Amino acid sequence: MPPCWPSSPKPLDPRVTEWDNRFRDFRRLDFTSRYGYAPDMLDAAAKAFVLCDPAERMDAMHAALFTRSNVTKFRLRQMGDALQTELLDLGLLYTLIEEAAAGTLDVQRFATHFRARRNHPAYLRNLLTELDAQSRPYLATLLCRNTVARLNAPRIQRRLEMLEKAAEEGKFRAPPRAAD
Repeated sequence: MPPCWPSSPKPLDPRVTEWDNRFRDFRRLDFTSRYGYAPDMLDAAAKAFVLCDPAERMDAMHAALFTRSNVTKFRLRQMGDALQTELLDLGLLYTLIEEAAAGTLDVQRFATHFRARRNHPAYLRNLLTELDAQSRPYLATLLCRNTVARLNAPRIQRRLEMLEKAAEEGKFRAPPRAAD
């Protein structure tokens, strides 16, 4: 019997994803057809790729449903829940799709492409927000210094000034400045 038979539960079926309260209107659709459950559809693919930010809990839980031997998961940390938009802003979405279709996308190529996030303001802000939430001012200072040395980033410049002032007040030990 094929892995996707008509009575199998589907991803928006409340029996499978009761933890996800998004997309309620789509729960009325029929997900029992041959094409109703995306993870089972990947069984016939030679390779498949799933992208998600693991910090986006619902997205990460859905991505977990795609665990298969032919699936490579790319974890795009600090990129948020609008991955398509962020990948478009980075100029990577179409490149990744083309390489996946051509069979040339792999972990190394993805990592090379994804280095572009180092200059992406949204990623840098998200990373800084995470460091602040974890109370890691030392690393936040390093991030801010690196960013303002390379980019025009007024918000991060202001955060750096606040961090350096806090360090001067003895609230934490700031990292030494790089030798010029």
